[in-house]
Amino acid sequence: MTALDLIESALVMTGALAQGEGASNADAADAFTRLNRMISAWANQRLTIFVTQRNVHSLVGSQQTYTIGSGGDFNQARPQFIEYAGLILTGTTPDTEIPLTIWTLKDWFLQSVKEQTSTQPTAIYYETAFPSTGASAGLGNIIVWPIPTQVNDIALYCPTQLAAFADLSTDYSFPPGYEDALEYNLAKRLIQSGMGLREHLQDIDPMARESLAIVKRANFQPVTASIDPALWPSQPGWNWKTGTP
Repeated sequence: MTALDLIESALVMTGALAQGEGASNADAADAFTRLNRMISAWANQRLTIFVTQRNVHSLVGSQQTYTIGSGGDFNQARPQFIEYAGLILTGTTPDTEIPLTIWTLKDWFLQSVKEQTSTQPTAIYYETAFPSTGASAGLGNIIVWPIPTQVNDIALYCPTQLAAFADLSTDYSFPPGYEDALEYNLAKRLIQSGMGLREHLQDIDPMARESLAIVKRANFQPVTASIDPALWPSQPGWNWKTGTP
């Protein structure tokens, strides 16, 4: 499916086009902008993201901050979220990956000695910066702590959102359910922007909601329940069958 296929199908749903009629250049360009804005908005919703990718990058000795994003120190799609991180000890055979703690802003704030050094980091903080201009435009920052003196790799497990359409003619494939979700939700947006008949919205809106819900249900991953070890009882439990500890 190309962006133009998607746009023209959505415009037919809105009543702006007849079946088999093509969109004008102006309408296609306007709808193309709205389509990519919708995809950008979906990037902020964890359940619209269908894959978590493992990206491996090299750390530099005595360097604490790394830009992340297209063209950054960690050259990958700039993530909205980082689910897991691991330090890869490259000096072992085979390589060994150990978990890194992902700090929140509060965790980073509470760390009083921010430039502490050690052989290996134990935590990272993702500073979701997004400069609009300059060499770092669109890049976030990964801060590692303590500052490592040894050189190893880092693995980042990042939910990777749909990429924006590059143009109207490139052919794309999507996981099951996404074409419906894109088509119905684009049609809804187009009607709300004045491209189509308002009375069609009552038919499109339920399908837009349902198709997006189907995608989100498919992307939901159950979390294994756990308990903080600090809450475990310090004394042995009581065996009700024997009447003894």
